[in-house]
Amino acid sequence: MIKSLANNSLLVTQDNALISASYSLSLAEKRLLVLALSKIDPTSKVWLNGGSATVTATEWSKHFDLDVKSSYKRLRSASDSLYGKSVMISGDAQNGERIRWLSSEKYSQGDGFVTLKFGREMVHYISGMVDQFTSYELLSVSGLKSSYSVRVYELARQFLNTGWRYIDLKDFRVMLELENRYPVWTDLRKRVLDRACNEINKKSDLILSYKIIKKGRSVHAIKLTVDKKIQSELKFDF
Repeated sequence: MIKSLANNSLLVTQDNALISASYSLSLAEKRLLVLALSKIDPTSKVWLNGGSATVTATEWSKHFDLDVKSSYKRLRSASDSLYGKSVMISGDAQNGERIRWLSSEKYSQGDGFVTLKFGREMVHYISGMVDQFTSYELLSVSGLKSSYSVRVYELARQFLNTGWRYIDLKDFRVMLELENRYPVWTDLRKRVLDRACNEINKKSDLILSYKIIKKGRSVHAIKLTVDKKIQSELKFDF
C-alpha cells in the first residue's frame, strides 16, 4: 500500500514540480493541505474521478495537537483561505503557469468537516507516476510551527537520496515567495533558514544543515545537506 507504513503513518505525496513551485501559505493552510494530501492515494483511479479529500475537525485537532473545542472554526478558516490561494508551478512574472489549489470546498459545521476538491490541473501534480513524486510521513511535519519549516523540510526531503540539494538564492526566494521580504541576507538567514533548520532538526525525522555559496562578497546559493535520523533519535515534539 502506498498510503501507509508498517506503523500506519499517513503519507503525504506530491509531484516534485509542486514541491519546488512558488507559493506562500500560512501554517494553518499548509497543515490543511498536507493533511488532505495524506488521505489521498495518488495511484487510485477511484480518487481521480472525484479529486477530493475530506478532513474532519477531530482529525485536525488530533494530528496538530490543537484544542478540540475550536478545531472546526480553525479548520473552516484554513479551508476558506486556502480556497483563494494559487501556486506558480513554473515561470516568472512574464511567463509561467499559475493554478488554483482548489476548485471547490464543501463544509458542515454540524458534522464538523470540510471537503476539499482539487481542480483538474492540480490533480495532475498530486497523482500519477510515483517515481516522479516525493512522499513523507505526516507525523514528520505535524510538530512544525512554521510554514517555512514545512516548505524547507519538503525541499530537503525531495533530495534525501542524494544527501544534498543546491538552491540558487534567487530561486529559494521565489519558491517561498520571499522576493519582497527580508531583502537583507542576514535577516533571511535568521528569520527563515536558521529557524527552519533548527525546528526541523528538533521536531522531524531529518537532520538538516546548510552552507552558503558566495560569488565575490554576495551570497549566491545555499547547499542543503540532509540525512535521515536513526530510529533511536526520532522524537516528534508538539
